[in-house]
Amino acid sequence: MALNHTINETNKEYMIFAGSLSSLMAIENHKANNPLITQIQNSINTHMTINNNKIKLVWIPSHIGIEGNEKADKAANLAHRLPISNIPIPYSDIKVIINQYMASMWQQEWSKSKSFLRKSTPKIEPKGPKIITVERRFQTAINRIKIGHTRLTHTWILEKKT
Repeated sequence: MALNHTINETNKEYMIFAGSLSSLMAIENHKANNPLITQIQNSINTHMTINNNKIKLVWIPSHIGIEGNEKADKAANLAHRLPISNIPIPYSDIKVIINQYMASMWQQEWSKSKSFLRKSTPKIEPKGPKIITVERRFQTAINRIKIGHTRLTHTWILEKKT
């Protein structure tokens, strides 16, 4: 959606803020196999090469207090009332949904089991990467470094002075 505002502009710099880290990581992954992600990547590349624009993707852990993001949240909530579109679901997304469903069914069957092993392992946990959570203060510091807005650069950004 934000890319649409850059279509007719040339030689500009844009920062697109998003609350979904996984989406931004998928967009930055050059081996993405999701058609929607590929379409976004192509659009970004087009705007950067043909229009000579610079586009920076920035993750923000929360939308609270940022006017543009609060408007985006409202628009997303209104979208729930729209009719369902026929966007094809990528195989990779279907695979995740099926795997989650199968794990749920497996857990239900395991919970009913009278096996001795169930007593030592009551919950089946899927293997995969563990998600690490970080304090908001640390997230904020990392994001400021990523976008180049720190105490050292504050005056230069606001006043273009060194």
